[in-house]
Amino acid sequence: MRICETCGARFRGNPERCPLDGGKLVPLPDPLIGRTLAGRYVIEEKIGVGGMGTVYRAKHEVVGRDVAVKFLAPELSFEPTNRTRFLREARAANRINHEHIIDITDFGETDDGHVYLVMEFLDGIPLSKAIEEGALEMTRALRIMRQIAKALGRAHELDVVHRDVKPDNIFLLRGYEGDFVKLLDFGLAQMKGELRVTATGTVFGTPEYIAPEQARGA
Repeated sequence: MRICETCGARFRGNPERCPLDGGKLVPLPDPLIGRTLAGRYVIEEKIGVGGMGTVYRAKHEVVGRDVAVKFLAPELSFEPTNRTRFLREARAANRINHEHIIDITDFGETDDGHVYLVMEFLDGIPLSKAIEEGALEMTRALRIMRQIAKALGRAHELDVVHRDVKPDNIFLLRGYEGDFVKLLDFGLAQMKGELRVTATGTVFGTPEYIAPEQARGA
């Protein structure tokens, strides 16, 4: 969305000039940037957009630590099942509590209906980007796979099935001994004992990366 500096008219897409008066069109300011959540998280910049929402970098106003804040997309907020999946992400990650799974520290909703998660801020790249840069050396690939297996093994011990383990959801940090893996996005996870929030026959996630349990309809 862009706005005309002269008349204030708004237009979708990326046109450079206003068709009404020829004024310069600039990106519409993000109303969330600069906002303070729960009296302590100051939103500083947008860092990513996904299918379920948008992720921002924020700073904890008291301790000065960077965090990531993930907002559920506004158009999804009014559907109860979407809110349930979003909350499930926080519950699943915290239930597992593993070094190779992202740490989600808070969950909340703003006065105007924005639902969000607060997570540790990760300084690295997704595995998908590493793959785009070229084939991984065998030793590096094995190191990454071992860490993913540890995270999934712990999740399965607690009856949590991720259901969307794709390269975009595997984040690589720089550790002392090479890549340090963090598994992201438990929003589609299925936990034993929970009511299903998807209709029978409906598949969520990326088909190429769905869990065997999901493929079998479990």
